Amino acid sequence: MNQPAITVIINNNTYSLSTSNAEAIHSIPNADRQQLIALLEVIKQQESAAQSPVRQATTETTGTVYNAGNPINHQAIKSERLASGDVDSIMAQLIMEEKSKQKPGLTKQTIYKWVVGVAIVIILLVLVL
Repeated sequence: MNQPAITVIINNNTYSLSTSNAEAIHSIPNADRQQLIALLEVIKQQESAAQSPVRQATTETTGTVYNAGNPINHQAIKSERLASGDVDSIMAQLIMEEKSKQKPGLTKQTIYKWVVGVAIVIILLVLVL
């Protein structure tokens, strides 16, 4: 069974790869091939971590994630997947933070203060003129 070709862009170079075409794989420069291998390893680790919770726990403790380009800050990345309840609670927290940062809207009390203030200014202007 022939699998379809996969087009990959690495460092602005486009490669068309398939499992049946070994020549295309060998034509990739070594630096680009190493980056592709590193990316595929991370994908493989993520896939295996998603399939078994036991493996996911061991991956979190060891923190063995490889990145060919830039180093990863392991403390900033959580490799566990969020459950739908976790996502909902995070969204609720974000919404509450945004609401607390917003200025309060107009209330009846503020409207009354403005009306009284404008009326006092008008009365003072009439008295002065």
